[in-house]
Amino acid sequence: MTEQNTDSNRIAGTAPESDHTIDVHSKQAKIICLLFALFLLLTLESASRLIFVEDHLDTILAFLKQDPELFWRQRPNAQVSFQNVAVTTDRFGFRNSRLPDSKESGTFRIICMGASPTFGWGVDYDKIYSSRLAARLKKEYSGTVEVFNGSVIGYTTHQGLRLLKKHVVKLQPDLITVSYVLNDLDRYRFFRSTGTPDRSLSSSNPVIIGIKNMLFRSAFLRLVEKLSFHLSARNVGFDKFKTNIYFPGARRVPPEHYTENLNHIIEFAREKGIKVLLLKMPVNLPSPEQLPETAITQANALLQKALKLAETGRHDEALVKLAEAVKINKYLSEAYYWLGVCSRKKGDTEEAVNNFQKAKDMESFRCGQDGHLYNRLMAELAVKNGLPLVDVVSAFRAFQDEYLFVDPKADPLHPNARGHEIIADLVYQGLKQHSLLPAKP
Repeated sequence: MTEQNTDSNRIAGTAPESDHTIDVHSKQAKIICLLFALFLLLTLESASRLIFVEDHLDTILAFLKQDPELFWRQRPNAQVSFQNVAVTTDRFGFRNSRLPDSKESGTFRIICMGASPTFGWGVDYDKIYSSRLAARLKKEYSGTVEVFNGSVIGYTTHQGLRLLKKHVVKLQPDLITVSYVLNDLDRYRFFRSTGTPDRSLSSSNPVIIGIKNMLFRSAFLRLVEKLSFHLSARNVGFDKFKTNIYFPGARRVPPEHYTENLNHIIEFAREKGIKVLLLKMPVNLPSPEQLPETAITQANALLQKALKLAETGRHDEALVKLAEAVKINKYLSEAYYWLGVCSRKKGDTEEAVNNFQKAKDMESFRCGQDGHLYNRLMAELAVKNGLPLVDVVSAFRAFQDEYLFVDPKADPLHPNARGHEIIADLVYQGLKQHSLLPAKP
Protein backbone atom coordinates (compact mmCIF):
# COMPACT_ATOMS: atom_id res chain seq x y z
CA MET A 1 0.00 0.00 0.00
CA THR A 2 2.84 2.38 0.93
CA GLU A 3 4.79 1.49 -2.22
CA GLN A 4 1.74 2.18 -4.40
CA ASN A 5 1.25 5.62 -2.79
CA THR A 6 4.94 6.39 -3.26
CA ASP A 7 4.79 5.35 -6.95
CA SER A 8 1.70 7.48 -7.43
CA ASN A 9 3.44 10.48 -5.91
CA ARG A 10 6.43 9.98 -8.23
CA ILE A 11 4.16 9.79 -11.26
CA ALA A 12 2.35 12.95 -10.18
CA GLY A 13 5.69 14.68 -9.64
CA THR A 14 5.07 15.31 -5.93
CA ALA A 15 6.64 14.03 -2.74
CA PRO A 16 4.75 12.96 0.40
CA GLU A 17 4.65 15.57 3.21
CA SER A 18 6.96 14.76 6.09
CA ASP A 19 5.85 14.83 9.73
CA HIS A 20 7.99 17.97 10.17
CA THR A 21 6.13 19.79 7.40
CA ILE A 22 2.76 18.83 8.86
CA ASP A 23 3.90 20.04 12.30
CA VAL A 24 4.97 23.41 10.85
CA HIS A 25 1.61 23.84 9.14
CA SER A 26 -0.17 22.96 12.38
CA LYS A 27 1.82 25.57 14.31
CA GLN A 28 1.12 28.18 11.65
CA ALA A 29 -2.59 27.41 11.83
CA LYS A 30 -2.53 27.81 15.62
CA ILE A 31 -0.71 31.15 15.36
CA ILE A 32 -3.25 32.38 12.79
CA CYS A 33 -6.13 31.32 15.05
CA LEU A 34 -4.49 33.03 18.01
CA LEU A 35 -3.91 36.25 16.07
CA PHE A 36 -7.48 36.16 14.81
CA ALA A 37 -8.77 35.67 18.37
CA LEU A 38 -6.66 38.60 19.59
CA PHE A 39 -7.88 40.73 16.71
CA LEU A 40 -11.48 39.78 17.52
CA LEU A 41 -11.03 40.59 21.22
CA LEU A 42 -9.40 43.93 20.43
CA THR A 43 -12.22 44.74 18.02
CA LEU A 44 -14.86 43.84 20.61
CA GLU A 45 -13.02 45.82 23.30
CA SER A 46 -12.73 48.88 21.02
CA ALA A 47 -16.39 48.67 20.02
CA SER A 48 -17.44 48.24 23.67
CA ARG A 49 -15.51 51.35 24.69
CA LEU A 50 -17.41 53.29 22.05
CA ILE A 51 -20.87 52.09 23.08
CA PHE A 52 -20.35 51.53 26.82
CA VAL A 53 -21.76 54.50 28.71
CA GLU A 54 -20.78 54.68 32.35
CA ASP A 55 -23.55 55.51 34.79
CA HIS A 56 -23.11 56.87 38.30
CA LEU A 57 -22.44 53.45 39.81
CA ASP A 58 -19.93 52.53 37.10
CA THR A 59 -17.79 55.58 37.84
CA ILE A 60 -17.73 54.67 41.53
CA LEU A 61 -16.81 51.03 40.90
CA ALA A 62 -14.02 52.08 38.52
CA PHE A 63 -12.39 53.93 41.43
CA LEU A 64 -12.43 50.79 43.58
CA LYS A 65 -10.81 47.37 43.50
CA GLN A 66 -12.20 44.29 45.18
CA ASP A 67 -10.45 42.97 48.28
CA PRO A 68 -10.64 39.40 49.69
CA GLU A 69 -11.21 40.51 53.31
CA LEU A 70 -12.35 44.14 53.14
CA PHE A 71 -14.74 43.60 50.17
CA TRP A 72 -13.18 46.59 48.37
CA ARG A 73 -10.52 49.28 48.62
CA GLN A 74 -9.86 52.52 46.79
CA ARG A 75 -7.29 52.14 44.02
CA PRO A 76 -3.78 52.92 45.29
CA ASN A 77 -1.59 55.64 43.77
CA ALA A 78 -4.47 56.97 41.70
CA GLN A 79 -4.85 60.44 40.22
CA VAL A 80 -8.38 60.73 38.90
CA SER A 81 -11.38 63.00 38.65
CA PHE A 82 -13.96 61.56 41.02
CA GLN A 83 -17.32 63.13 41.86
CA ASN A 84 -16.26 66.30 40.01
CA VAL A 85 -13.09 66.89 42.03
CA ALA A 86 -9.45 65.86 41.64
CA VAL A 87 -8.59 62.87 43.84
CA THR A 88 -5.12 61.52 44.63
CA THR A 89 -4.60 58.35 46.65
CA ASP A 90 -1.53 57.02 48.43
CA ARG A 91 -0.06 53.51 48.41
CA PHE A 92 -2.88 52.26 50.67
CA GLY A 93 -5.60 53.83 48.52
CA PHE A 94 -6.32 56.53 51.11
CA ARG A 95 -6.99 60.09 49.99
CA ASN A 96 -3.69 61.75 50.86
CA SER A 97 -1.45 63.92 48.70
CA ARG A 98 1.56 62.38 50.43
CA LEU A 99 2.12 59.63 52.96
CA PRO A 100 5.64 59.19 54.41
CA ASP A 101 7.23 55.74 54.13
CA SER A 102 7.99 55.85 57.84
CA LYS A 103 7.03 57.81 60.92
CA GLU A 104 9.64 60.17 62.29
CA SER A 105 10.57 59.95 65.94
CA GLY A 106 8.73 62.44 68.11
CA THR A 107 5.87 62.83 65.66
CA PHE A 108 2.27 62.59 66.89
CA ARG A 109 0.17 61.03 64.14
CA ILE A 110 -3.63 61.26 63.74
CA ILE A 111 -5.55 59.06 61.28
CA CYS A 112 -9.13 60.07 60.43
CA MET A 113 -11.12 56.88 59.84
CA GLY A 114 -14.59 56.83 58.31
CA ALA A 115 -16.54 56.51 55.08
CA SER A 116 -17.40 58.92 52.24
CA PRO A 117 -18.17 61.93 54.50
CA THR A 118 -14.61 61.67 55.90
CA PHE A 119 -13.19 60.87 52.45
CA GLY A 120 -14.57 64.21 51.29
CA TRP A 121 -17.07 63.13 48.63
CA GLY A 122 -17.38 65.95 46.09
CA VAL A 123 -15.07 68.30 48.04
CA ASP A 124 -11.57 69.49 47.07
CA TYR A 125 -8.75 67.88 49.00
CA ASP A 126 -7.52 70.99 50.77
CA LYS A 127 -11.05 71.70 52.03
CA ILE A 128 -11.89 68.33 53.65
CA TYR A 129 -11.73 68.23 57.43
CA SER A 130 -8.63 66.02 57.73
CA SER A 131 -6.68 68.41 55.46
CA ARG A 132 -7.92 71.50 57.29
CA LEU A 133 -7.04 69.93 60.64
CA ALA A 134 -3.60 68.91 59.33
CA ALA A 135 -2.84 72.44 58.15
CA ARG A 136 -3.92 73.96 61.45
CA LEU A 137 -1.96 71.57 63.64
CA LYS A 138 1.13 71.68 61.43
CA LYS A 139 1.31 75.43 61.87
CA GLU A 140 0.63 75.29 65.61
CA TYR A 141 2.95 72.38 66.40
CA SER A 142 5.72 73.13 63.88
CA GLY A 143 5.14 69.90 62.01
CA THR A 144 5.37 67.55 65.01
CA VAL A 145 1.66 66.70 64.72
CA GLU A 146 0.47 65.26 61.42
CA VAL A 147 -2.98 64.22 60.19
CA PHE A 148 -3.80 61.74 57.45
CA ASN A 149 -7.05 60.57 55.90
CA GLY A 150 -7.69 56.85 56.45
CA SER A 151 -11.25 56.62 55.12
CA VAL A 152 -12.77 54.42 52.41
CA ILE A 153 -16.05 55.17 50.65
CA GLY A 154 -18.94 52.86 51.43
CA TYR A 155 -17.31 51.46 54.57
CA THR A 156 -19.11 50.27 57.69
CA THR A 157 -17.82 49.69 61.22
CA HIS A 158 -17.33 46.05 60.20
CA GLN A 159 -14.92 47.04 57.43
CA GLY A 160 -13.41 49.81 59.55
CA LEU A 161 -12.44 47.31 62.25
CA ARG A 162 -10.77 45.04 59.71
CA LEU A 163 -9.07 48.02 58.06
CA LEU A 164 -7.69 49.19 61.41
CA LYS A 165 -6.20 45.78 62.17
CA LYS A 166 -4.84 45.14 58.68
CA HIS A 167 -3.57 48.51 57.44
CA VAL A 168 -4.13 51.54 59.67
CA VAL A 169 -2.16 50.08 62.58
CA LYS A 170 0.87 49.83 60.23
CA LEU A 171 0.86 53.63 59.99
CA GLN A 172 1.56 53.80 63.75
CA PRO A 173 -1.18 56.27 64.68
CA ASP A 174 -1.15 57.85 68.11
CA LEU A 175 -4.83 58.78 67.77
CA ILE A 176 -7.67 57.81 65.48
CA THR A 177 -10.93 59.62 64.87
CA VAL A 178 -13.76 57.18 64.18
CA SER A 179 -16.82 58.16 62.16
CA TYR A 180 -19.08 55.41 60.73
CA VAL A 181 -22.86 55.42 60.43
CA LEU A 182 -24.16 56.10 56.93
CA ASN A 183 -23.34 52.69 55.43
CA ASP A 184 -23.94 50.60 58.54
CA LEU A 185 -27.68 51.20 58.35
CA ASP A 186 -27.79 50.74 54.56
CA ARG A 187 -28.84 47.55 52.76
CA TYR A 188 -26.57 47.87 49.76
CA ARG A 189 -22.86 47.25 49.11
CA PHE A 190 -20.74 48.26 46.12
CA PHE A 191 -19.66 44.62 45.74
CA ARG A 192 -21.19 41.35 46.96
CA SER A 193 -24.54 43.00 47.57
CA THR A 194 -26.49 39.91 48.60
CA GLY A 195 -28.97 41.48 51.01
CA THR A 196 -27.16 39.94 53.98
CA PRO A 197 -25.25 41.66 56.83
CA ASP A 198 -21.53 42.36 56.38
CA ARG A 199 -20.71 39.90 59.13
CA SER A 200 -22.32 37.07 57.16
CA LEU A 201 -19.84 37.40 54.30
CA SER A 202 -16.76 35.22 54.44
CA SER A 203 -13.38 36.13 52.98
CA SER A 204 -12.98 35.56 49.24
CA ASN A 205 -10.28 33.64 47.39
CA PRO A 206 -7.42 36.13 46.72
CA VAL A 207 -6.65 34.56 43.33
CA ILE A 208 -10.26 34.88 42.15
CA ILE A 209 -10.44 38.46 43.42
CA GLY A 210 -7.21 39.28 41.57
CA ILE A 211 -8.65 37.90 38.33
CA LYS A 212 -11.88 39.86 38.84
CA ASN A 213 -9.92 43.07 39.34
CA MET A 214 -8.03 42.50 36.10
CA LEU A 215 -11.15 41.61 34.13
CA PHE A 216 -13.04 44.63 35.46
CA ARG A 217 -10.73 46.87 33.44
CA SER A 218 -12.22 45.47 30.24
CA ALA A 219 -15.13 47.51 28.85
CA PHE A 220 -16.28 44.48 26.83
CA LEU A 221 -16.54 42.24 29.88
CA ARG A 222 -18.27 44.97 31.89
CA LEU A 223 -20.76 45.41 29.06
CA VAL A 224 -21.39 41.65 28.94
CA GLU A 225 -21.87 41.62 32.71
CA LYS A 226 -24.35 44.46 32.55
CA LEU A 227 -26.31 42.79 29.74
CA SER A 228 -26.37 39.49 31.61
CA PHE A 229 -27.84 41.30 34.63
CA HIS A 230 -30.57 42.72 32.42
CA LEU A 231 -31.36 39.34 30.86
CA SER A 232 -31.37 37.42 34.13
CA ALA A 233 -33.52 40.14 35.70
CA ARG A 234 -36.31 39.43 33.23
CA ASN A 235 -36.89 36.10 34.92
CA VAL A 236 -37.90 37.81 38.15
CA GLY A 237 -39.28 41.00 36.64
CA PHE A 238 -36.71 43.19 38.33
CA ASP A 239 -33.73 45.07 36.96
CA LYS A 240 -31.13 43.89 39.47
CA PHE A 241 -28.26 45.96 38.11
CA LYS A 242 -30.03 49.30 38.26
CA THR A 243 -32.30 48.93 41.24
CA ASN A 244 -30.92 46.23 43.52
CA ILE A 245 -30.32 49.03 46.00
CA TYR A 246 -34.07 48.84 46.70
CA PHE A 247 -34.04 45.13 47.46
CA PRO A 248 -35.39 44.64 51.02
CA GLY A 249 -32.38 42.87 52.46
CA ALA A 250 -31.03 43.16 55.98
CA ARG A 251 -29.08 46.16 57.24
CA ARG A 252 -25.41 45.80 56.47
CA VAL A 253 -24.67 46.25 60.16
CA PRO A 254 -27.63 45.72 62.54
CA PRO A 255 -27.67 47.93 65.67
CA GLU A 256 -26.25 45.20 67.92
CA HIS A 257 -23.38 44.59 65.48
CA TYR A 258 -22.75 48.32 65.26
CA THR A 259 -22.18 48.56 69.01
CA GLU A 260 -20.00 45.44 69.01
CA ASN A 261 -17.86 46.70 66.13
CA LEU A 262 -17.27 50.05 67.79
CA ASN A 263 -16.37 48.29 71.03
CA HIS A 264 -13.86 46.09 69.19
CA ILE A 265 -12.33 49.15 67.49
CA ILE A 266 -11.93 50.84 70.89
CA GLU A 267 -10.50 47.70 72.53
CA PHE A 268 -8.00 47.08 69.74
CA ALA A 269 -6.90 50.74 69.75
CA ARG A 270 -6.34 50.64 73.52
CA GLU A 271 -4.29 47.44 73.22
CA LYS A 272 -2.02 49.24 70.76
CA GLY A 273 -1.83 52.42 72.84
CA ILE A 274 -3.89 54.42 70.34
CA LYS A 275 -6.23 57.16 71.58
CA VAL A 276 -9.77 57.31 70.16
CA LEU A 277 -12.01 60.28 69.36
CA LEU A 278 -15.55 59.39 68.21
CA LEU A 279 -17.43 61.55 65.69
CA LYS A 280 -21.22 61.50 65.61
CA MET A 281 -22.03 62.43 62.02
CA PRO A 282 -25.44 63.53 60.66
CA VAL A 283 -27.57 61.30 58.46
CA ASN A 284 -29.28 64.08 56.55
CA LEU A 285 -32.43 62.18 55.59
CA PRO A 286 -36.06 62.70 56.64
CA SER A 287 -37.51 60.64 59.48
CA PRO A 288 -40.99 59.09 59.20
CA GLU A 289 -43.85 60.15 61.42
CA GLN A 290 -44.52 57.89 64.37
CA LEU A 291 -47.11 55.19 63.59
CA PRO A 292 -48.99 53.05 66.12
CA GLU A 293 -47.28 49.73 66.75
CA THR A 294 -50.51 47.93 65.78
CA ALA A 295 -50.44 49.58 62.35
CA ILE A 296 -46.81 48.51 61.77
CA THR A 297 -47.58 44.94 62.83
CA GLN A 298 -50.70 44.75 60.64
CA ALA A 299 -48.86 46.08 57.57
CA ASN A 300 -46.01 43.59 58.04
CA ALA A 301 -48.51 40.72 58.34
CA LEU A 302 -50.13 41.74 55.04
CA LEU A 303 -46.70 41.92 53.41
CA GLN A 304 -45.91 38.34 54.47
CA LYS A 305 -49.27 37.10 53.12
CA ALA A 306 -48.57 38.87 49.82
CA LEU A 307 -45.16 37.24 49.50
CA LYS A 308 -46.67 33.78 49.94
CA LEU A 309 -49.24 34.57 47.24
CA ALA A 310 -46.52 35.87 44.90
CA GLU A 311 -44.46 32.72 45.39
CA THR A 312 -47.33 30.63 44.02
CA GLY A 313 -47.86 32.96 41.05
CA ARG A 314 -51.05 34.60 42.39
CA HIS A 315 -49.82 38.11 41.58
CA ASP A 316 -53.25 39.75 41.37
CA GLU A 317 -54.08 38.71 44.93
CA ALA A 318 -50.59 39.67 46.07
CA LEU A 319 -51.04 43.16 44.61
CA VAL A 320 -54.23 43.62 46.62
CA LYS A 321 -52.53 42.64 49.88
CA LEU A 322 -49.54 44.87 49.16
CA ALA A 323 -51.78 47.82 48.37
CA GLU A 324 -53.52 47.32 51.73
CA ALA A 325 -50.13 47.16 53.47
CA VAL A 326 -48.88 50.51 52.12
CA LYS A 327 -52.25 52.08 52.87
CA ILE A 328 -51.71 51.21 56.55
CA ASN A 329 -47.97 51.96 56.59
CA LYS A 330 -46.93 54.29 53.78
CA TYR A 331 -43.28 53.98 54.83
CA LEU A 332 -43.06 50.23 54.23
CA SER A 333 -40.42 50.22 51.49
CA GLU A 334 -40.43 46.41 51.17
CA ALA A 335 -44.10 46.48 50.18
CA TYR A 336 -43.42 49.03 47.43
CA TYR A 337 -40.54 46.90 46.20
CA TRP A 338 -42.77 43.82 45.84
CA LEU A 339 -45.50 45.92 44.28
CA GLY A 340 -42.90 46.75 41.64
CA VAL A 341 -41.94 43.11 41.20
CA CYS A 342 -45.56 41.95 40.86
CA SER A 343 -46.40 44.81 38.49
CA ARG A 344 -43.45 43.88 36.28
CA LYS A 345 -44.56 40.25 36.32
CA LYS A 346 -47.93 41.35 34.98
CA GLY A 347 -46.26 43.45 32.27
CA ASP A 348 -47.10 46.86 33.78
CA THR A 349 -43.64 48.39 33.44
CA GLU A 350 -44.69 51.97 34.17
CA GLU A 351 -46.37 51.00 37.45
CA ALA A 352 -43.35 48.88 38.37
CA VAL A 353 -40.98 51.82 37.88
CA ASN A 354 -43.22 54.06 40.01
CA ASN A 355 -43.26 51.54 42.84
CA PHE A 356 -39.50 51.01 42.73
CA GLN A 357 -39.06 54.77 43.02
CA LYS A 358 -41.42 54.81 46.02
CA ALA A 359 -39.40 51.99 47.56
CA LYS A 360 -36.30 54.15 47.21
CA ASP A 361 -38.04 57.17 48.72
CA MET A 362 -39.35 55.20 51.67
CA GLU A 363 -35.91 53.69 52.28
CA SER A 364 -34.71 57.26 52.81
CA PHE A 365 -37.22 57.64 55.65
CA ARG A 366 -36.11 54.33 57.15
CA CYS A 367 -32.42 55.35 56.96
CA GLY A 368 -33.21 58.75 58.46
CA GLN A 369 -34.89 57.10 61.43
CA ASP A 370 -32.05 54.60 61.84
CA GLY A 371 -29.55 57.45 61.74
CA HIS A 372 -30.90 58.76 65.04
CA LEU A 373 -30.74 55.27 66.55
CA TYR A 374 -27.14 54.56 65.51
CA ASN A 375 -25.91 57.99 66.60
CA ARG A 376 -27.54 57.46 69.97
CA LEU A 377 -25.77 54.11 70.27
CA MET A 378 -22.42 55.79 69.58
CA ALA A 379 -23.10 58.47 72.20
CA GLU A 380 -24.02 55.83 74.79
CA LEU A 381 -20.89 53.89 73.96
CA ALA A 382 -18.73 57.00 74.42
CA VAL A 383 -20.16 57.54 77.90
CA LYS A 384 -19.76 53.88 78.83
CA ASN A 385 -16.10 53.82 77.75
CA GLY A 386 -15.25 57.28 79.01
CA LEU A 387 -14.34 58.43 75.51
CA PRO A 388 -14.57 61.94 74.04
CA LEU A 389 -17.32 62.44 71.46
CA VAL A 390 -17.55 65.19 68.85
CA ASP A 391 -21.24 65.85 68.18
CA VAL A 392 -21.34 67.05 64.56
CA VAL A 393 -25.11 66.43 64.43
CA SER A 394 -25.92 69.05 67.07
CA ALA A 395 -23.35 71.47 65.67
CA PHE A 396 -24.87 71.34 62.18
CA ARG A 397 -28.30 72.14 63.63
CA ALA A 398 -26.88 75.43 64.91
CA PHE A 399 -26.19 76.49 61.30
CA GLN A 400 -29.77 76.32 60.03
CA ASP A 401 -29.26 79.40 57.87
CA GLU A 402 -26.51 77.62 55.90
CA TYR A 403 -26.76 74.50 53.74
CA LEU A 404 -23.90 72.23 54.80
CA PHE A 405 -24.22 69.38 52.29
CA VAL A 406 -23.08 68.96 48.70
CA ASP A 407 -26.42 69.30 46.91
CA PRO A 408 -29.98 69.41 48.33
CA LYS A 409 -31.32 67.40 45.37
CA ALA A 410 -28.47 65.30 43.99
CA ASP A 411 -26.51 64.72 47.22
CA PRO A 412 -27.96 65.71 50.59
CA LEU A 413 -25.77 63.22 52.48
CA HIS A 414 -22.18 64.41 52.21
CA PRO A 415 -20.89 67.58 53.91
CA ASN A 416 -19.79 70.35 51.55
CA ALA A 417 -16.67 72.50 51.99
CA ARG A 418 -18.37 74.66 54.62
CA GLY A 419 -19.53 71.54 56.45
CA HIS A 420 -15.97 70.18 56.48
CA GLU A 421 -14.72 73.50 57.83
CA ILE A 422 -17.12 73.20 60.77
CA ILE A 423 -16.15 69.56 61.39
CA ALA A 424 -12.43 70.42 61.35
CA ASP A 425 -12.99 73.12 63.97
CA LEU A 426 -15.09 70.75 66.11
CA VAL A 427 -12.41 68.04 66.00
CA TYR A 428 -9.72 70.58 66.85
CA GLN A 429 -11.72 71.83 69.82
CA GLY A 430 -12.38 68.24 70.92
CA LEU A 431 -8.68 67.40 70.80
CA LYS A 432 -7.87 70.48 72.87
CA GLN A 433 -10.72 70.09 75.36
CA HIS A 434 -9.85 66.48 76.18
CA SER A 435 -6.07 67.04 76.22
CA LEU A 436 -5.49 64.52 73.45
CA LEU A 437 -2.63 66.42 71.81
CA PRO A 438 1.00 66.39 72.99
CA ALA A 439 2.67 69.37 74.61
CA LYS A 440 3.76 72.07 72.17
CA PRO A 441 7.43 71.93 71.23
